[in-house]
Amino acid sequence: MSERRAVVASKVGLHARPAALFVKAAVEQPVKVTVAVAGVDGEKDRGPVEATSILGLMTLGAKHGEEVVL
Repeated sequence: MSERRAVVASKVGLHARPAALFVKAAVEQPVKVTVAVAGVDGEKDRGPVEATSILGLMTLGAKHGEEVVL
C-alpha cells in the first residue's frame, strides 16, 4: 500500500469546509484513501479514518501544522 505524508496548511485545521473539500477529492480517487494524524514524540497516530467520511475526518481533530498520513 502506498503512503504519503502532508502537513495541514489550513489555519483552522481540518474543520468543516477544508474537510468537505478533502472528502470531495477523495471520492474522485479510484482507490480507497484513509487518513491518520501522525503521532509525535512517542504519541500514537490518531486514526486511520476513511477519507470519504467528513465525520471521520473531523473526529481526527487535525490541527494547523500537524502531519497527516494518507
